[in-house]
Amino acid sequence: MPTKGKQASPTVLGRPTKGGEKVTDYPTLSLRIRPALKAQLTATSKVVNKTVSAVVAEALELYFSSLPEGHRKVMKGLAGLLDEADKAS
Repeated sequence: MPTKGKQASPTVLGRPTKGGEKVTDYPTLSLRIRPALKAQLTATSKVVNKTVSAVVAEALELYFSSLPEGHRKVMKGLAGLLDEADKAS
């Protein structure tokens, strides 16, 4: 029971963030992958001390940056249009 004049500190729910980034506001992506790939992804996240989400995000960024310039230019334009459509809805 709190003593008079003292307020109870608020309880923080969930796991602490890694790197201080609040990812709960990010959109969710679900996909199906082979069990061996999932195991490799989980092992990688533990070895590099990052969340699975962070490992996947970095891998996707590297993949996108490896695409030819023409593809990246089209993707950037299309992503901008899709982002605007999401914000409008």
